Amino acid sequence: MKVVLDTNVLIAAILTRGRAHHLVVDLGLEGKRFEIVTSQDQIEEFKRVIQKKFPKVKNKVLIGRFIRQFKQASQVVTPERVHLSPDPDDDAIIGTLLAAKADYLVTGDKSDLLSLKKVHNIPVVSVTWLLKKLDPYGL
Repeated sequence: MKVVLDTNVLIAAILTRGRAHHLVVDLGLEGKRFEIVTSQDQIEEFKRVIQKKFPKVKNKVLIGRFIRQFKQASQVVTPERVHLSPDPDDDAIIGTLLAAKADYLVTGDKSDLLSLKKVHNIPVVSVTWLLKKLDPYGL
């Protein structure tokens, strides 16, 4: 199963030890329960957002290690150029989803991406939804 994770999910995975961390790190990166698909654009956006919105994050080494592990474990694709999201910043994520022919887009963005419900018949789901599918007893 191929999954695209939005930047909000990646940030939650590194800054917290909650559901996003369990999904991304335990089941995705380490457990290989699904294939993560990303783009260089998304990796650059992750770096930019974490530096801009969370400048007081002290463990820069941990962030660097996470980015390296994420990039090595992911399939990196060139996103299609699209204009489908209410938030133009999300179009790169949607373009990655379409380029990868992924099975799911996982988001923590309740107002924009999750409101789409599907993109070209690909479900847009929450972290909790995918966790219930992959690890129903781990919650």
